[in-house]
Amino acid sequence: MLDGMSAKARLLLGLLDGEIARGGPLYVNVDATHRCNLRCHYCRWHSPLLAETLLDRNARKDLDPAIFDGLCEDLAALGTRKVHFVGAGEPMLHPAFFDLVRSANRRGLQLVVYTNGTRLAQDEPRQLVDSGLDLLRISLADPTAGAYAARHPYLKPGAFDNLVQGVTRLSQERNARPSRTPVLELCVPIDRENMGRLDDMVELARATGVDRIHFSVVLDFNQKELTAFMLDDGEVVRAREHLRQVRPVVEASGLGHNIDDVLLRYQAQRQVLDSVPCYSAWFYSMVDTDGRVRVCQRAKAVMGDLGRESFRAIWNGPAYRGFRKATRGGDTTLGPDYDCDFCPHLANNHRVHTRFRGLAALPSAVAWLRDGRR
Repeated sequence: MLDGMSAKARLLLGLLDGEIARGGPLYVNVDATHRCNLRCHYCRWHSPLLAETLLDRNARKDLDPAIFDGLCEDLAALGTRKVHFVGAGEPMLHPAFFDLVRSANRRGLQLVVYTNGTRLAQDEPRQLVDSGLDLLRISLADPTAGAYAARHPYLKPGAFDNLVQGVTRLSQERNARPSRTPVLELCVPIDRENMGRLDDMVELARATGVDRIHFSVVLDFNQKELTAFMLDDGEVVRAREHLRQVRPVVEASGLGHNIDDVLLRYQAQRQVLDSVPCYSAWFYSMVDTDGRVRVCQRAKAVMGDLGRESFRAIWNGPAYRGFRKATRGGDTTLGPDYDCDFCPHLANNHRVHTRFRGLAALPSAVAWLRDGRR
């Protein structure tokens, strides 16, 4: 994720100098909509098991396209390269989804969309390929129709087969083009129901023609109703071993993967800030459906509001600067407004920490970076 020498140099220069970011975030997560047509039991927003979900019932259901267009303009000016549509809903259910895609395309931003895949059988594959998406991540926890139906009993029969066919048709349409985009990635949230079937998920990824397989960690987010889906300590040990065993199968299939990153998350678990400081405010940002900017999708604290000020003003505004000052100093007590358990940015934080420590120890490298990047 942390790619691009110029972007890395600006990030490290900001860290060396203090609280001001010298460039924009490397990527931004945008919660485009709260609409969802699935009710996954482990979902912190839409699970039917929850007495109270983490969904903000007072928030806008859909992000205002005008706010998103202004955000894209600011991000392009700051040198940001990627925007991810991921959050509390299914992005392709936003009423103006393809307008949002065009806004990102006009500014030269790479667009990554996380989807549950249910729309792929309905939308014409040609339209999705023509839209200019760079990466489509299809979230799927089950390798068979029976397992999928058991997890989603409210769906019509054939839903799994339609989903798989949609992915396969999209892959075929994409492969017929010289650009070979969007890159397709099967995202597998690991819970107690599928932890022993990762080999089957790899086979499904291979059969549908996707390019990568991406594993993620199912969490309870301190909600007791979701604890049953989260691996206990013994299961984590077994899941890590299974991931190591499946790695050669993944690589032999020619699939890309993130196995090292998910192994790191399982290793750190809830003690993330004991392992490495949080640097996310230097390389990442989150925008919710109301246009509020947060330092992380797990944060309650708001850095600013795009309905009132530009992202450029927010990115180096007082709230962001205060957070950077605290975390750069290794603050491990961010408080109740931040949930750092199994941090999704842990791998990137480790990469930044390693490079920052190494650079700070070499005065000549610091001088070169400052002279060459100001």
